[in-house]
Amino acid sequence: MESLFDRSDVRDLSRRMFGQDHKLSVLLFVARRRDQAFSLGDVSDWIGARNSSSVQKPLKDLYDCGLIADALTAPTDRTRAYVATVSSMWSAAEELYASLEGAEPQLF
Repeated sequence: MESLFDRSDVRDLSRRMFGQDHKLSVLLFVARRRDQAFSLGDVSDWIGARNSSSVQKPLKDLYDCGLIADALTAPTDRTRAYVATVSSMWSAAEELYASLEGAEPQLF
């Protein structure tokens, strides 16, 4: 199965919506892990990035915008952990991804 990191349709949509190739993938990861603490390495592994530097900027942007915050406890002393904050952005990320999978848009 092709990783999100390697999917050109995910990168293209992410670039059009957010100006970064991997922000949609990072948003989708957080959306699916809202109830769990996570690290930069967790995000990289999940999206299939070859190295964590590919997701550092998108993750920092989410932190700077208040969409994620520092977790109270980290997995190890040397790992920074994050948690999602309450936001409708997570359902928007799922909706954007679903549009790539052929889901019909919901009309008002």
